[in-house]
Amino acid sequence: MSPVLPFMLQGLREKYPGLRVDVQFIGNEAMKLGLNNFALDVAMTYLDKADLGRKNTLPVYSEQLSLLVPDTAEFQNRKTITWKEAAQYPLAMLRSSMHERRFVDQVFAGVGCVPEAQIESESILHLMFQVQFTELCTIIPSHFAHAPGLHRGTRALPLVDPIVSQEVGLFWTEGEIMLPMAGAFVSIVRKMNKSGELRKRLEGDHATVYDGPTRSRATTI
Repeated sequence: MSPVLPFMLQGLREKYPGLRVDVQFIGNEAMKLGLNNFALDVAMTYLDKADLGRKNTLPVYSEQLSLLVPDTAEFQNRKTITWKEAAQYPLAMLRSSMHERRFVDQVFAGVGCVPEAQIESESILHLMFQVQFTELCTIIPSHFAHAPGLHRGTRALPLVDPIVSQEVGLFWTEGEIMLPMAGAFVSIVRKMNKSGELRKRLEGDHATVYDGPTRSRATTI
């Protein structure tokens, strides 16, 4: 779930009034199948971890991570927090079967920590509510501090030592002929990258928006 997706789709709807957009949150295999049989025009996921076969790709932004904490005196003067420190707090986390959770677990393992989640969910918004109304903390993309914005009573501390990131981008099927809506959407996202519109939407966070060339590559998860 990317908070920049509504901005990109808005550009598509403005260019094609009356267009009906179907946004699906699906697993990697369903995404691959949908692209291969042209049931999906474009997919959006992590560039370096998606096992979608050979597909055209367009980088959109780089996602860094923060620890969402209750806005209490304990964290009042903190600007950042280390992964080792984060592992000491009671955590609400995404389910272990999800890519984002596996990535986080790898980072924790890299600093010698294996924190135990007290609450697990497939919804990052639910995890944010856990922080808002309980003593738990959770890990969120850093740009959530700006888009969509934090819940009252919470604050986000960028995670450091190490600072890690994942590239998020668009995927569409290779071939001589590009699906019309895929071409239209990719064109709009390229223009938003070039104009700095996506960067503006993510302003105030740690995301880097890309204005690079389209790449064709095979990736794995």
